[in-house]
Amino acid sequence: MLSRKTLRLQGAVFASTTVLIFTLFTVASYAFSFDALDFQRRYQLLEAERQFDSEEFAEARKTFQQLAESAGSKAEGAALLARAAVALGHQEGQFEAAMREAAALDHEPSKIYAIISLKASQSDWSGIVEQFGDIPVDDWEAVRLPARPRGSEEELRTFVFLKRGRAFEQTGAYERAEQDLTKAAELVVSRHWRARPSLLSVLTSLAELRERRLDDAEGAFEANKRIAEIGHGGARYYRGILRAGAYLREQERYDEAIEMIKLMKPHSRPPHGSWFGNGMLALGNTYRAAGKLEEAEKIYTEILESPNVNPQFEQRAARLKAEVQVEAAGWQLAFDDHFNRQSLGEMWEALEGTWTIDDEMLQGSGILISSRSFPERDETGRVYTGGFALGYIRMDFDLQSADEQASDPSFFMNAYWETDEEEAQMQRGYTFKIGGRDDSHHEISKRDGDPVAVAEDSDVVFKPGESHRIVAENDEGHLRLYIDGKLVLEHEEQFSIMGSGFDRVGFHFVRPFRVDNLKVYIKRLPGGLDRDEELQRSY
Repeated sequence: MLSRKTLRLQGAVFASTTVLIFTLFTVASYAFSFDALDFQRRYQLLEAERQFDSEEFAEARKTFQQLAESAGSKAEGAALLARAAVALGHQEGQFEAAMREAAALDHEPSKIYAIISLKASQSDWSGIVEQFGDIPVDDWEAVRLPARPRGSEEELRTFVFLKRGRAFEQTGAYERAEQDLTKAAELVVSRHWRARPSLLSVLTSLAELRERRLDDAEGAFEANKRIAEIGHGGARYYRGILRAGAYLREQERYDEAIEMIKLMKPHSRPPHGSWFGNGMLALGNTYRAAGKLEEAEKIYTEILESPNVNPQFEQRAARLKAEVQVEAAGWQLAFDDHFNRQSLGEMWEALEGTWTIDDEMLQGSGILISSRSFPERDETGRVYTGGFALGYIRMDFDLQSADEQASDPSFFMNAYWETDEEEAQMQRGYTFKIGGRDDSHHEISKRDGDPVAVAEDSDVVFKPGESHRIVAENDEGHLRLYIDGKLVLEHEEQFSIMGSGFDRVGFHFVRPFRVDNLKVYIKRLPGGLDRDEELQRSY
């Protein structure tokens, strides 16, 4: 049972609390009554903005004009009439009338704002530079755009610096563009959350200018870093984080890059969202670049296991996961070719037949061999103390027949190719043939000789007209052939063919085939040791 003292104390607390709540309610009521007119005006301003954004330009113009009649100052009224002129300019056939109306405004900042807005709507960037390139914007009074009742009081100045900066960029005056955009970013600075979209827009323009036009990667990073610090959300915010993370990754500042990308909180986003996919892929790629392959594989796996994930992210995650697993097995990417060019290039040499680049794919028939070796030799041809480059090879590519018949496509690795004035010599180290005999016969042969491994009537069929992912490798003497991720053939070599010039890769097609997304990996000998030269001759 409570004592009388306790009951009196509880009653006093209750009474005090009641009085406090009543007082706050009364103050709020008075404040609401005092701001009622202002609230109604703000509602009309937002409605005018909605009408403008919805392309209801005639209605927006009318609302701006009505609000201008009851403006509290000359500057506010002029800014409203400027908005009305801009709305008129967006109506069909009214651009010239809008320009005359803007030019008649009796307030210089509002006049310039309206004219620049109208010219920008017509992409008349040179006109903006010619008319306003040297106006002294810095000494303007602080005026907020009435139709946007939020954020900084410096909105007219900010707008002119932003649009003029873009005009300078479009006309090639990149340094002047940077000056204007930098000033715009300084003016927008505000702790008010409603100012953040404007600041994001300015910083995004500044970052893109520095990256695309000024080749200033560090400056672009600083702008993107500021975007990341705002913490607003939205496309510009996430894009800025990704660009800042990419810069840090390129600088090999991996821990900072990981923390930057985590600001997106990709794990907390719906798996089907684009920013989930972009954020997770960026995170996985950064772990991978840092050599944290296990963490990278977990990220790619999480994408693949997420429900309703966008198919494009699923496909990329599957490919990247496979590449990480290859790297985790000790393979180093030595060369990749996506054939996104017009000609064959210096990397390849056609020994027989016709080879071209068509629709960003290698296409041809005959014999094609790489111009470089794997591992690559130095200028003297001697890389290791044994006198030649040593390393195991893995080939990974997409293959598709270019006509209705597959006709036994084959490719080779550890091939020998040398030329002199009298003759050319070529020997294939290992040849992988796929798709023979009703497309289900596959084999591996050695030195252009008899097969050392054969798969008769394989369940894995190479189908004409379809694209198949082909992987072949000599992994420390273990020869393997995969088609679409399925192991088709394997053979263990006692002594691998490698070195002494047996270090090229290539293709041999009887009928035309297409090749894309080629990757060549190498794996050094365990411990970086060379094979004994006498042992090398004995294979």
